[in-house]
Amino acid sequence: MIFFFAFKSSFTFAQTNQPACIFHPGQSGTVKQVTHENNIVLTTGHRLVLANIKLAQGMNKQPLKKRLKDQKITYFFSGQKTDRHNRLISHIFLNHNDEQIWLQADLIRRGLATVYATQHNKRCFDPLEKLEQQARKQKQGEWHRGKSLQIYDVKDVQTLNQQPQGNFIIVKGQVQSIGHSRTNTFINFDKNWRTDFTIVIASRLLSRKTLTWPHLKGLVGKQVIARGWLDHWNGPMIRIEIPQMLHVID
Repeated sequence: MIFFFAFKSSFTFAQTNQPACIFHPGQSGTVKQVTHENNIVLTTGHRLVLANIKLAQGMNKQPLKKRLKDQKITYFFSGQKTDRHNRLISHIFLNHNDEQIWLQADLIRRGLATVYATQHNKRCFDPLEKLEQQARKQKQGEWHRGKSLQIYDVKDVQTLNQQPQGNFIIVKGQVQSIGHSRTNTFINFDKNWRTDFTIVIASRLLSRKTLTWPHLKGLVGKQVIARGWLDHWNGPMIRIEIPQMLHVID
């Protein structure tokens, strides 16, 4: 069973003191079941999906089911409210000893999940990513095992090629060059761009005023950490839609 801990300071929830990235007001409900897709189904029939986190690969529904079944929760939104499956993209808070526990933060803190963001749900990325850094440094949970949660070396192309397409991954490496096509910008990590690991950014996103990208040419020679869904096209690759998914290591 997962044991949950309350967060002090900015992570303690109250009606007037919730994380700044969460929109007010929240809605309440009672959990009926957790499905194998980790959908959280309420007694009202509403289906919730956890915003801004990906559970560790291979983590089944049991830990969430044990903790959430029949629990009263409060859920909030930090951006886009529904996904294409009409699920509510939610940040969930649970009662524990008269305190409210931010479920996403707790799962990341315990090394059971990692953080991600989309163009329409990115406000909570920064506080959750800081918790992920701490969990990784302290080798919490799945970071300790180094399999279901790990950072891949971009040079380990063989291992990356063995990972299933669509897996959410985190990679680290030194940028070798920046390339361009009519529609995309490519961040390359080896001289042979046909087989190396590549980060792809749609060129239209680089000019979007709501997104503040790093100076890409200035990335050459620098170490970066990137995260996204794995694809295979001239070697392993991920597409990035927002700057938060690309972090320059100081």
